[in-house]
Amino acid sequence: MHWIKTLSLAGAALSLPTVGHAQTADLIACMEGGYSEADQATIDRYVSEFSINDDSLAQALGMALGTRLEECAGPDAEEETVILLAQHRFALLSEKGIEASRPDVVEVVRRIDTLLSNEDRARFMKLFSIMVFGDPETGKQSGLNEEDVDWFSNVIIDEPVNGSIEQSEYIGAYLAARVLRETALEQLAPE
Repeated sequence: MHWIKTLSLAGAALSLPTVGHAQTADLIACMEGGYSEADQATIDRYVSEFSINDDSLAQALGMALGTRLEECAGPDAEEETVILLAQHRFALLSEKGIEASRPDVVEVVRRIDTLLSNEDRARFMKLFSIMVFGDPETGKQSGLNEEDVDWFSNVIIDEPVNGSIEQSEYIGAYLAARVLRETALEQLAPE
């Protein structure tokens, strides 16, 4: 799964400090438009042809976002701000790509969002983040204990999940993109 390599690079930003950018909303709004025709076509293609098995689209997206990142963040922006802004946009476009192509995945995530209690949803996302990105304190990969694995599996392996490996990978990609987007937003936000 090539997409996970790109995801892991973006995930490295999870360990960045909060940069406390006062104009977070303006930065994010700036990234929503203003692209050249060619760059916008690349972005549209990334969303419409999204695949976790082809990182060439993600690489092209990175190139398309690059110029706009510099324009929106400005020449004096801290590197962390640029990385977090890129992470946010990459993750958001990945979510949109999955939403456009995999309604079955969106339905599973909707079920997680709506049917789990707030406490269970928080536990689910914490366990998911640990499995994908490692321990939040150290950044090191760490497994879950047997009880957590069983609980996690019982939450997600239920209708409408069909149990295919591909569907599971897309569910993971969607949730990972959400974590990356939300984390970038938290770290960009003013303290």
